[in-house]
Amino acid sequence: MKNKDILALKRFTKRETDKLAIFEWQQRDVWSHQHDCFELAYITEGTAMQTLDGDTIPVKKGSYFIIDHGSIHNYTHCENMKLINCLFLADII
Repeated sequence: MKNKDILALKRFTKRETDKLAIFEWQQRDVWSHQHDCFELAYITEGTAMQTLDGDTIPVKKGSYFIIDHGSIHNYTHCENMKLINCLFLADII
């Protein structure tokens, strides 16, 4: 996939009409992508480098962040990184 690829919320939900998905995730290195929803992530284990809209920062256990709808991001150098991921559409808040 390329930077412009959009991962849809429905890829992570049981029903196409769902507006929220919360799940644990074993994160591996992942290509630059964006979502059609917001993403709230809490790192529960491990480390990685996250690039978000061109800025790269280290993330580790205890880090949390929100990724805006349409922001381009990726993870590299993932070392046993686990997270709780919450993907949601704006109209649920």
